[in-house]
Amino acid sequence: MQNAGSFFSGVAFHCYEGGVSGQDAFRNAYPEKEIYFTECTGTIGSDWWSDIKVSLGSLFVTTCAYNSKVVHGQPVSMKPLRKLELL
Repeated sequence: MQNAGSFFSGVAFHCYEGGVSGQDAFRNAYPEKEIYFTECTGTIGSDWWSDIKVSLGSLFVTTCAYNSKVVHGQPVSMKPLRKLELL
């Protein structure tokens, strides 16, 4: 990536592996580049309140604290339709 310079504007992280400290490592190496947190689907079949606490605490607050400009989660869109009707 050292040679890519102007050919990329940033990086997108997903919640499936590693931790948010990777965002700090990227920010330190490329301070002028954007950081996005673009995907986290949650767990199908878990309870609604637990999903909300994880989404707000782990995803939105934590990833923004580590320089993410965008947080995009999709736990609702991945749930079966019959579950959505109950909300």
